[in-house]
Amino acid sequence: MNSVDILKYGDHSFRRALEAVPQKHWEKEVLGMWSIKNIVSHMATYELMLVDVLNSLLEESKVNTPYLDIMKEIGPGAFNDKVVDGRRSLTAKEAYREYKNAFSEGLKLAKKVKPRTWTKNGTLPWYGSKYCLNDFVVFTYYGHKREHAGQIEAVPKLG
Repeated sequence: MNSVDILKYGDHSFRRALEAVPQKHWEKEVLGMWSIKNIVSHMATYELMLVDVLNSLLEESKVNTPYLDIMKEIGPGAFNDKVVDGRRSLTAKEAYREYKNAFSEGLKLAKKVKPRTWTKNGTLPWYGSKYCLNDFVVFTYYGHKREHAGQIEAVPKLG
């Protein structure tokens, strides 16, 4: 498995779904109380968390991992609420820019990860000793983006 490609495929699916809806409609609620803009902000923070994860694996010394630390401290549900609420003032354009920049940074870091690191179980102890970085990327990034892309694609076409 090539996790760098998996990251690219997930991003492609997500962006394709977003591009089908004009940004002027991104404030409309599509998922409970979340708008498309909120979903974009949500995915941006997951990209920032991936940057934290990859930096922690690549750096020899301790690095700051603010998004990963929040996730580990309060769990995924509260993490989602906290980080999305903190971005409600962003415009759709700003949210999308944050997503694209964070994805780009994560992709650069992913390309630096050694092949063995991707497949070694227990590399992310907080994720589970039976799982490897590849598993984390497939479920948390590829699958997650495909899920939200499908939700966005289900929005009635808005002109």
